Amino acid sequence: MLKLEKYGKIIKVVFAICKYRYWGVCTMINFIVCDDNEVIRKQVEDLIIKVMMKNNLSYKVHLYSDYNKSFIKMINQNLSNKIYILDIETPSESGINMARK
Repeated sequence: MLKLEKYGKIIKVVFAICKYRYWGVCTMINFIVCDDNEVIRKQVEDLIIKVMMKNNLSYKVHLYSDYNKSFIKMINQNLSNKIYILDIETPSESGINMARK
C-alpha cells in the first residue's frame, strides 16, 4: 500500500503544479502508466481518476503492462503534458532505462 500512497501524493503534486503553471486553466494531462502487475495498474488508474475528477481536470490514462512496441509508439507521440508512472522492473526492460530514453 505504501507504493500507492506515493503515487497519490505525486498525482496531487502534479495537479498543484498544473494549476499554478496555467493560472487555474489546465490543459489535457496524459498519464502513461506501465506496470506488469494488473492490480497495481488498476489501483494507480483509480488514484489518477479520483484526483483528476475531484478537481475537474482534463486527462487521459494510457495503461501498459510492458515496455513493448505499443508503449514505445506512445512515448514517441507528440502529446502534450505527459506524465510517466513506470514500474522499475518488468519482464522485458527496466523502468529506469526507459526513463533515460
